[in-house]
Amino acid sequence: MGSKLYIKQDLMMCETDYRRLYGYRGICTGCRQVIPPYDMVMRVKNNLYHLKCFRCSVCSE
Repeated sequence: MGSKLYIKQDLMMCETDYRRLYGYRGICTGCRQVIPPYDMVMRVKNNLYHLKCFRCSVCSE
């Protein structure tokens, strides 16, 4: 094997899969909160947004 193993909810996972499922994707530009890897996002250039945080900066729609 050679890599780290992680156990979560009785599942044994390699480091890559553990980080994919339980790590984080990034920080939302709108609310500054962590975006989990399983959340859908809007990406604009280098910025990430939760779907609920992606709004028009003029009218907030």
